Amino acid sequence: MKKAFILVITLALFAAGCKKNDTAASVESSWTLGSTTYKAVASNKGTTSGGTATTLLSIWDAVPVGASPTVNSINFTFQTAPTTSGSYELVGLGTALNANNFQLSAGGPGGTYAYNSVGVKAQVTVTNGKVKVVVPEVSMMSTTGQPAVKLTANVQEMN
Repeated sequence: MKKAFILVITLALFAAGCKKNDTAASVESSWTLGSTTYKAVASNKGTTSGGTATTLLSIWDAVPVGASPTVNSINFTFQTAPTTSGSYELVGLGTALNANNFQLSAGGPGGTYAYNSVGVKAQVTVTNGKVKVVVPEVSMMSTTGQPAVKLTANVQEMN
């Protein structure tokens, strides 16, 4: 699982070069990981390469700059970019993706975490092609040796 998570983070950073939108959020967009709340300021949505292509939506608390940016992120992996609003199932890394589910990872310099269960529903809203995801409280497993933490999110792709 650690290799899969490292791959997701690497792809998120790689995708940043494809299309980055640095515009500040026009609405409140944030996530809480453990006891820290992060405010979204930048996002990127792109198609991954290698293996089976997926759509990766990454949202950051700072604009990533340079080869090793110091940012915290929340990352959503979809089979393809959502085009309709609805309830999507959150699935663990390594689970096959379909049109109605997605995977979740988050982290930064303090550690990296991944959702590794099934059955939780999250609300995905698509407005003018921009994706908003509301995740209820879920438990995130550390991939870097820290204890598991709770995560909630109400984030959206930047305009």
